[in-house]
Amino acid sequence: VIVKDLSSFGRNYANSSRYIDDIFVKLNIRFIALNSGVDTICEHTNPATQCITVGIQNVINESYIANTSVSIRGALDINRKQGKFIGSFATYGYLKDPDDHHKLVIDDEAAEVVRTIFKWFMEGKSVIGITKNLNSLGIPNPSEYKRQKGFNYKHTNKNNDGLWCDSTVRRMLRNQMYIGNMVQGKYGSVSYKTKQCKPRPKDQWYVVRGTHEPIIDQELWNKVCRRRAERSRPFSDGKIGIFARKARCAYCGYTEYLFFLKTST
Repeated sequence: VIVKDLSSFGRNYANSSRYIDDIFVKLNIRFIALNSGVDTICEHTNPATQCITVGIQNVINESYIANTSVSIRGALDINRKQGKFIGSFATYGYLKDPDDHHKLVIDDEAAEVVRTIFKWFMEGKSVIGITKNLNSLGIPNPSEYKRQKGFNYKHTNKNNDGLWCDSTVRRMLRNQMYIGNMVQGKYGSVSYKTKQCKPRPKDQWYVVRGTHEPIIDQELWNKVCRRRAERSRPFSDGKIGIFARKARCAYCGYTEYLFFLKTST
């Protein structure tokens, strides 16, 4: 294995040392780092000296990438606080402004789908009912829509079939981006050593109001929020019953789920 220098081989000192000192030795693999002067089977190199040199250099390489990570995160946080969009792909319903990729403009085709979803929800359709309607109409889900538009977007689920799921609709009904607020920083990386991310508490999100043109007006948004809070359970056809949120238990106040059986006369 030949590399330009040790930093080209890896910047995680634990993994680099494990390969050089353990795995390559067991597999009888010669490792050469040209600019670092490392050659694992060189007869003129003292193994003890080489072990110390390689170990120190690997630690220095990792400290460099750690400092770089802090600098990059700081720059990204400044942009988030200023309401500048820093994502790779715009939220469904929007596009990046061709003149300024930190700004969002409305994508008319996708925005119409977003308006329809909010309209259906306020008409009494459940999230599951909306999902079924979207799939029956053959409307591609957000990830498939990006693919059809030629974006180099890869969904985390390799088995994505282009169909909508209820979780996607539910997230859209909660997304403040559709009322013109820039919401970023919902997820954060676990460590600079890995690309793994984890959800952040809401009080750590970056929310800047009025950064772009809204798709949904504030009045409709408020109505949707109130209806979401009511948590009504729909019938099998996806509709909300006329007695929903009206019949409650006299003892605990829990909302009752009423249904009626059609009987023959």
